[in-house]
Formats: sequence, structure tokens, C-alpha cells
Amino acid sequence: MDQYQKTIKKKLVLEGIALHSGALVKIALIPSEENTGIIFLRTDLKKNSIIKACWENIAPASLCTKISNKHGASVSTIEHLMFSFYALGITNLLIEINGPEIPIMDGSSKMFIDEILNKSKNNIIIVGGVTSLYFYNKRIEDRALHWDNLFVDKKSKKHNPQVVEQAFIDIIDELSKNNEVILLYPIPEMGRNLQKKKFENMVRVFNYKYSDFLKQNKEVIEFFDSINKPRVHKVYSYKAFCNKESMPLCSTHDKNNFFFYDGYHPSLIGAKMINDLIIKKINYLNK
Repeated sequence: MDQYQKTIKKKLVLEGIALHSGALVKIALIPSEENTGIIFLRTDLKKNSIIKACWENIAPASLCTKISNKHGASVSTIEHLMFSFYALGITNLLIEINGPEIPIMDGSSKMFIDEILNKSKNNIIIVGGVTSLYFYNKRIEDRALHWDNLFVDKKSKKHNPQVVEQAFIDIIDELSKNNEVILLYPIPEMGRNLQKKKFENMVRVFNYKYSDFLKQNKEVIEFFDSINKPRVHKVYSYKAFCNKESMPLCSTHDKNNFFFYDGYHPSLIGAKMINDLIIKKINYLNK
């Protein structure tokens, strides 16, 4: 299968109660070929039973997300199941269902994700994000947003990075029991909208000091460095832009492209530079 597409390894059957109808519903998640997308198959219908999950098939609904085909066959309350596919990077799957509504399970995506991971072992799971902000409430130039009250110590009622770190370790321990886990280190944050500067015909294009990156991300780099487990692997995303051996700066652009879309997110070119590092690690693990 194409390296940017993913399915599950074997069939998985789940059963639960539909939220709106109260009916007992059974669904089967079945591996699918590349370029097929996410397809629902209503096994209770004799014909016109295939419904493709795409924006063109979104149908009006109350208190749920619903898709239908041109013949009126539909599947509703798909949002939690669909998010589980998004979270796990699943792009191709056949979902057989014996009714018009997905079971609600625990009311979130968690049970779907847990079941897929538990039944489909030896996955490669990538974990990362804006970790300096999420864990330590830090952004470039010490600017933080609204995370002060998100991860708090129950006794002191204050932001406590240790609470987040321990929760993260617990998640990594669980994920790495039956899977390979890739820790994705943070990337530089410019703090300036480079695309806007370009459109304003600004002559100066900013680079970002490697020492500033290390200062901002010191805690998370040290924390990730301390996680040494047999099935946990590391991708140093920032090395796509920062190379202390060649220059003291993190590159934001070349003569043809910007590597960042705005002050905090990579452009398509920047994302490809990061993805190249990830694919290299995945290829190594798949040897």
C-alpha cells in the first residue's frame, strides 16, 4: 500500500447500542485496498447499500453527523468512528453495518481507537505535537496561550508539568506494548507570519536562532530524551530545519519556498521535509 495510506491488518467486529434508535447494532471493520477510501455497507439492505464517506454525501441531520447515497440509504452518528480513523491515520476501510446508525459505545472515539489498536498489533504509531505548549505552557519568546488551567495538580490547583509527563508516559507504555511508537520532537516556531511578510513585500525574511529553539524547547527535549524503551523510537523533526553543525540558524526558507505557513505551522514544503524524516524511520522499522 502507498506509504501515505493505511488500513487495518484484519477484520474487527464491534457491537453496541445506537444512541438515537436504541437498537443493538453490529459493525465489522474490514481491511481495504488503497485508494478505496472509507466505505460503509448496509448489510440490512438488499440493494443500493454502499455509502462512501465523503463531503458530497453529507446529509441534513439532528444532533449527529449523517451521510447518504443518491438512493437515500444512510448511516448516521458516524463522527466518533470517523475521528478514530483520522486519529490513527486510517484512509481505506470497509465498514459493514446491519442498521442505519453507528453504535455510541462510550460516547467518544476512545473505545473504537482502543479496539483497533488492541486487535491490530504491530502498528507504527506517531506521537507528537506542540509539546512545549501542551506540557510546559511555553511558546516562542515565553508567550503562552490558555493552558494554565488545563493540566493542573489536584491539590495545588496549579499547572503541573509532572502531571502531564506521567500521563504521557502511561500512554506511551500502553501504546508500545503491542506497537512501535515514534516520538516526534517539536519543530521551530517562528512567531512571525512569514507568508504575510512576503505579501507585504518585506525585504527582510527572518531566520530563527538554533539557540532560541533549544531554549524554548529545553524541557520537552530533555523529557523525550529520557524516554528510552525498547519499542519507542525518535524522529528529531527540528533537524529538518536546524543543523547546528552547518549554521547557528534554523532555516525558514530557501530562494524558492517558505518552509512555514505562518508563525507556528509548516507549509506544504516544510511538512514534506518533516514527513521525509518520518518515512525514513518507518522504512528502517519495516526492514
